[in-house]
Amino acid sequence: MNFFSQEFTFTVNGVALVTGGAVILAGILALFLVIVSLIKRIRSLQTPRYGFLGKPLYTLSTIALTALVIYFVSYNFSKPGNFDVKASKTITAELITNRVSESQTESTIDFKLLPSINAKLWGEAGSKFDIYWNVTGPTKFDMFELEKTAENLSGFQHIVKKGTYTLKIVVVFEDKTYTLTEERVL
Repeated sequence: MNFFSQEFTFTVNGVALVTGGAVILAGILALFLVIVSLIKRIRSLQTPRYGFLGKPLYTLSTIALTALVIYFVSYNFSKPGNFDVKASKTITAELITNRVSESQTESTIDFKLLPSINAKLWGEAGSKFDIYWNVTGPTKFDMFELEKTAENLSGFQHIVKKGTYTLKIVVVFEDKTYTLTEERVL
């Protein structure tokens, strides 16, 4: 059953890569515009000048584009961490309750929680989970299990009165909390 999901963010500094690409692109574009401008200038020597303040518009466009590239580069170097690469982990958990023994009014229940990270039970080696249980119904109790791993599994037994219970489980993994709430007849 999928009850949890989590998203992690890793920051990669890609300013130098974008800056290099922008400068090369601006250089190629500027060179192209200069060549086009020179060709136009040769053709227009016999015709009256036109443009802005007697200058061809291509030259003015090149200057404006260069100014924008310089502004973009300086802005990005002054602001760290522009690019985010996101990787998500899917956190799921399976709640297991088994009746170990019972009498007329009470049952001994075995409570277990099996968390999975990206469909791998207990995640990678060294993954630690803190599990907080809140059980309400005819019998109410709280239980906590700290630093549970694949080697130190979650699980405990508790005697409860028979009836319908609301189980609220809070799982803490890598400083993020996930809540699971279920109703069970125990």
